[in-house]
Amino acid sequence: MDLNHCFHLNLFSTMKCLILSLLFCLSVSASGKSDSWIYTVNSNVEAFPVFVETDATCMVFDLNIRSESDSLDDKLQDIQLVRDALMAACAEAKFDLRVNRAFEFSHSYSKYSFSSSVDNPNVEGSMSIVVPLKAETDLVHVARKARQIVSKLKLPKKASVHVVNTGLGIGNPEEFRLPILEAIRVYLEETNKALGDGYEVSIEGITGSVRARQSGERKVQLYIPFSIVLNSR
Repeated sequence: MDLNHCFHLNLFSTMKCLILSLLFCLSVSASGKSDSWIYTVNSNVEAFPVFVETDATCMVFDLNIRSESDSLDDKLQDIQLVRDALMAACAEAKFDLRVNRAFEFSHSYSKYSFSSSVDNPNVEGSMSIVVPLKAETDLVHVARKARQIVSKLKLPKKASVHVVNTGLGIGNPEEFRLPILEAIRVYLEETNKALGDGYEVSIEGITGSVRARQSGERKVQLYIPFSIVLNSR
């Protein structure tokens, strides 16, 4: 599998982070409260400063399965029947099916009493249809076919299944950890160079898992959320 990727360092975001961090650090230091500040890079910000971009290798459709049957046994059976039907339909379409949570139990409370549905909890299941992608794959066709699989399922009377999220993905994000760490190292060097002699920046929190987000029609960005610690020398 050819996964060409490149480093992207968003210099504008880098300098923006530096300016905000420096101004905050100076104001706090002047008050005598602290000589350092941790700036947590927000993974939801569109211009995340350090990431590796690569071609998506799959399209993912997250599904929620639910049953409103009267008994717990019937709910479990309903979800199992839906799961079996999905497995058969995906096998026929040559799509992969991943079980995220076989069963998830929760309790609802009546607004008229403090009692909960202990003996008959709410039951849900979570699965994902994973479609491998090639360069010539028509994404619109894939999306239509996956949704048709869901809409044409023969469900138990009180069961339902819904597509709750759709997006591009990568088979093994962790294989990009070393390239991302190298990009973070370069980011750290450039940041310290820009700060000069008065302040020094270090990185915390890079032991977390590699995350992925869609960045284009067929592209995903791989990144590790981290914190920037700004210290005065």
